[in-house]
Amino acid sequence: MDKENEGFNIMSFLFNNKSFIEGLIENLKKELMEIIFSENLNIFKKSIFIQGVFTYANLILSNNESLSKEEKTKIMEEIVEISNLLADETLEDVKKYAN
Repeated sequence: MDKENEGFNIMSFLFNNKSFIEGLIENLKKELMEIIFSENLNIFKKSIFIQGVFTYANLILSNNESLSKEEKTKIMEEIVEISNLLADETLEDVKKYAN
């Protein structure tokens, strides 16, 4: 087996290992929460990180064959809900500074 096919088989195995994917997604969600509530980063940097999380999650889920479409949709909805916390936090900051 050549190196290219070996790498592909490893990636295919990882992308289709349900417990690996679930753990990876949980870690992504935890990191996302930490970034959103971090006081050391501005909103632009937080937004860039969120975009990266969406891109990474989409890459993982689009190459996964072990999760159903419903499971994939639920995962992305959870990431969207967490990401919306940034908008809520930003709105609260705007209200605080406006008053």
